[in-house]
Amino acid sequence: MHGFIYVMAIMGCGDGGLGCQEVRMVEARYASLAACQQAASAQLIANSDLDYPEMLATCRSVTSRIAAPALTPPDPARPRGVLPADPQEEKRQ
Repeated sequence: MHGFIYVMAIMGCGDGGLGCQEVRMVEARYASLAACQQAASAQLIANSDLDYPEMLATCRSVTSRIAAPALTPPDPARPRGVLPADPQEEKRQ
């Protein structure tokens, strides 16, 4: 789905997978959930320096808000559908 990226957290758990807590975020970003899940085994091996009886990798999506333009309320003085002559004008308001 366009506009989403996926991140992976490494979870450290007690015996039997109980009491899990997030102990590290993987620096890589993934374009799909499937790509994130496919990388999980390799990331668990790469993060094997953590001292937990069991470890899990979890993937979750985050909206790419940085790439989206900031929404500003419409200017009531400007007629609807009319764009500013200077695109930077919208940012200065």
